[in-house]
Amino acid sequence: MKLHLYDICEAIELKSSQESISTKEDLKIIFKNQLISIEPSLVEFAFAYEELNNTYQLEAKMLIEEMISRFGDGYEHVPEKLIVDFLKEILKQKKLQDEKEVFKRKIIWLKK
Repeated sequence: MKLHLYDICEAIELKSSQESISTKEDLKIIFKNQLISIEPSLVEFAFAYEELNNTYQLEAKMLIEEMISRFGDGYEHVPEKLIVDFLKEILKQKKLQDEKEVFKRKIIWLKK
């Protein structure tokens, strides 16, 4: 089993040099009508989870279950779907923010 997990770790390549993943400031997203500040490490985790889910669905499900079990007492009621939706929302908001930044940088003012 350890060898299999090592193979999975090798399959997930976080390219920190990519502009889409590496951010220095916190990302702010709206989730369930609340404004939430997201740390850059959680954005990286969301990208890693997406890659894991695309190739190893069972292991991605086990990762979420393990996260819930490590949250501690009082968090057993948190459904997996809520966490997965939260990670997907982080990715969606990050991609929208990146698209918006491209438009901000490419504005060219013409003089008449």
